Amino acid sequence: MNKKMNDTGILQYLEATLSESSSFHVEALGAVQTSRDAYNGELTSPADPNWSSIVVKDIKRIVNGAIPSLVEPFMTDTIVSLETNKTQMVDGLKKSEALLNYQWQNTGDPMATAELAAINQMVDGTAWAMTGWDAKGHPTINIVPFESVIPDPSAYDVNDMKFIIYRRKVTISDILKNPKWFGKHSLESLNVLSAPSTSEYDPAPTLGREDSYDPGNRALEEVEVFEYYGYLDTTGDGIATPFLGIWSNGKLLRSGENPYPGFVIPFDRAVYSRKPFSVYGETIEELVGDYQKLRTSITRGIIDNMANSNNGTRFVKKNALDSVNFQRLLDNERVVELNIGKDAPVRNAIEYGTFNPLPADVYKMLEDTMKEEENITGITRYSVGSDSRSLNQTATGIGIITDMSQRRLTYLTAQLAVMFKGVILKWAKLNAAIITDVTVKTPRGYVQIAGPELVGDEFGITMNTPTAGLKQKKQSELTAMIQSLAPMTGLIGPEILLGLLMEMADLADMPKLRDELYRITTEVEQNKGQMSEEQQLALQKVQVELGKTQSETMENVASAKKSQADADKANMETLIASFGGADVNL
Repeated sequence: MNKKMNDTGILQYLEATLSESSSFHVEALGAVQTSRDAYNGELTSPADPNWSSIVVKDIKRIVNGAIPSLVEPFMTDTIVSLETNKTQMVDGLKKSEALLNYQWQNTGDPMATAELAAINQMVDGTAWAMTGWDAKGHPTINIVPFESVIPDPSAYDVNDMKFIIYRRKVTISDILKNPKWFGKHSLESLNVLSAPSTSEYDPAPTLGREDSYDPGNRALEEVEVFEYYGYLDTTGDGIATPFLGIWSNGKLLRSGENPYPGFVIPFDRAVYSRKPFSVYGETIEELVGDYQKLRTSITRGIIDNMANSNNGTRFVKKNALDSVNFQRLLDNERVVELNIGKDAPVRNAIEYGTFNPLPADVYKMLEDTMKEEENITGITRYSVGSDSRSLNQTATGIGIITDMSQRRLTYLTAQLAVMFKGVILKWAKLNAAIITDVTVKTPRGYVQIAGPELVGDEFGITMNTPTAGLKQKKQSELTAMIQSLAPMTGLIGPEILLGLLMEMADLADMPKLRDELYRITTEVEQNKGQMSEEQQLALQKVQVELGKTQSETMENVASAKKSQADADKANMETLIASFGGADVNL
């Protein structure tokens, strides 16, 4: 029969769970560290210190090329839309939506959050986001290190996890100032806590950060704290209930009911490439790491060949120079007399060494390897799709490139959007439980919100995070549809055209314009589908504004494509010139 667990039993269980889970976590961390080393260019040095040690940082180029496209979708003012089919919830839902969008943009740094998540997603293969709340009662999001999150090793997926153990560092002052979270303690009772010198749960030290730094003040001294979020049977009745346990260095700081409203584990995850039946994702190094090593070895060989060649060396035939003229040659004087016949060519006495030419296949292999990297990741050196050298420089070719790239970027953005969607769903529950009265600024003005009006669940949520390429593509499709409907003006209702224009206003991030279209649509519906002259003029004005925006977008796209084609041409000419002008089939 199970017994009720006391504090000693709870602490023993928590430490045993950490020990067993950590072995699996450390195994996963090995692949992550390999990927980080490849990202930072920390590959094996050559055996001979005189050989080249250069590292081709293809993975860093790919990651940094993708980041702008992955971050931009999360910079919008309206990142979420909430929906319900319950009429009585509509007003509260709209206010909840306004508050969530305000919090995303104003209570944190969405750019830094999305950028760090994207880097962790690609380099570590798995990005973790933690939901919390600040001193003002607003929910927060933190992208936490891979090392610090130890998930349930028996889980097939994040939804299958029974617990997560989160490791972090806090100061003694933090513990004493937050008795509601860490429990009530005195300074003397915390003397057993000490700062760890090293920890397997710390990210590797980087420039400007050292984990073993001692501030020389007890209040500022950091200690290692573990937090267990999950389920546990502490009463012995055989039913596991939501539980939160916090401990450090063999001391239980807090144990009891999980404080989060409506959810137990405050973590969400995004992966780079999904592994079946695993919480973790594959890293980018697992996909293209071998190609980076291959390109590094080829590049090192080229550099070593250049450095060790006899280029610039002068070979002088024995007795071709007396001591005086030999010294003149060393001093680079303009007149040097040779001991050769009057009409004999100089090369019979002196020959200059040259660079040892490499076969064109060496450079072709270097280029083909980069193409393969770009085909696998979907990101090229120009951050567009498949390598443009393999396609004609035509509108069709460029369209294929962009489409291939956008598919991969869309997948990665969708992974991040699912993670942030989980975070925002938790925010909604926290808002409904914590927020009292608040005024928020929206693109449409200020909104006064009372706590009881907020909705915490029973609604649908849509993430408004299309990539720039998808926005452009959809705008073009909507424009073509509107043009196709123009000859049918008398056969279809005006609400169809208005609906298409509202879609375009949303894509162009023009909320005021969309509101104007919505107002016209409402009036048309009230007038049984008939538009007044004033409404027709207002609609024409809206169409002009949207057309101007669309024209500017297409002009920017055309300029970008021209720049890309010019860069491709210059790169091609440089490559052919390196082959000595040979006719090389790329």
